[in-house]
Amino acid sequence: MSLRPPHSGPQLRRSPIMVIAGVVLVIVGALVSVGLYSQLSDTQEVVAIVSPVARGEQIQRSDLVSVYVGFDPLLTPIPASRINQVVGMYATFDLVPGTFLVDGAIGDRVGPGPGQAAIGVALTAGEYPDDGLRPG
Repeated sequence: MSLRPPHSGPQLRRSPIMVIAGVVLVIVGALVSVGLYSQLSDTQEVVAIVSPVARGEQIQRSDLVSVYVGFDPLLTPIPASRINQVVGMYATFDLVPGTFLVDGAIGDRVGPGPGQAAIGVALTAGEYPDDGLRPG
């Protein structure tokens, strides 16, 4: 059995430039993380639907609620500050609970617009399409 001196491994020498570069990278990474977190945590209060409203029905206050959602410039929901303006307006298409209310989903009247006309047709069962056609 031979006795060998213990192997101490290679001696590492750290370059001061590499230490500074590492510290700078950690700081930049932390700043980017904080910026992303603050941007993603921005919220806005908007109007949402809590009970179904059929197309053509008047919107009641009990159909609406204000909720906080993350800000996204691609979404254009109605701000909660306008919730009282929405009450009494009419749904331009079926409003489903759990969805945000947008300007295109409401109107101030039911019926045809300028230059349009509504024509009533009396049909018996079997004469109208059976795909959910409803009055309005």
